[in-house]
Amino acid sequence: MSYTILDASNLEAYLFSLPEIKAFFNADSLIIDEIGDGNLNFVFLVTSSSDASRQLIIKQAVPYLRCVGESYPLSKERMTYEIRSLEHFAQLSPHIPKIYHSNEEMSVLIMEYLSSHIIMRKGMIEG
Repeated sequence: MSYTILDASNLEAYLFSLPEIKAFFNADSLIIDEIGDGNLNFVFLVTSSSDASRQLIIKQAVPYLRCVGESYPLSKERMTYEIRSLEHFAQLSPHIPKIYHSNEEMSVLIMEYLSSHIIMRKGMIEG
């Protein structure tokens, strides 16, 4: 698949085109929530509609600064470095989220949802 920006309208079809992800969700319908609060990437929490314990995070780098738009271009290849670093650190520590799928061409990372964790920035703001 060539690079396509994922959103709530096309994400389910993309996920179900991946056999390992389709199996993870038991081919069930999905609840898709865009939860990204950053400036750079789109982040989705995807949950099985029949089993709320089946959840994954989908993260995609877009070729611009998200909070500004296409007028501020960025390299979407930055996700390649994130994917490769997570793969490397997973060999060194059991405390890295499990990667279920990655696609450097699509700048997509699908990984374990760490539901008990909070975003570091949010925790720091809250003290």
